[in-house]
Amino acid sequence: MIEKDIVKERLNTIMKNNANVFDEGIRKVNDIKTMFTLKEDASLRFLKARTVPYSMKPKIERELDGLERQGII
Repeated sequence: MIEKDIVKERLNTIMKNNANVFDEGIRKVNDIKTMFTLKEDASLRFLKARTVPYSMKPKIERELDGLERQGII
């Protein structure tokens, strides 16, 4: 039992000290540069877009609109 209490206390301390990381919601990451290393013989591949069932389109449109309003996409 004492070990569980110590672990729980340490976890709470970590979460408290890093509250901005554990807050709910989606964050943006700016000013980070990355680099992709490709094989020399790598080539482009074209993949056909997947079709969406007609009955799902309105729900998907609403979700995409919401993500766009939030600045995620």
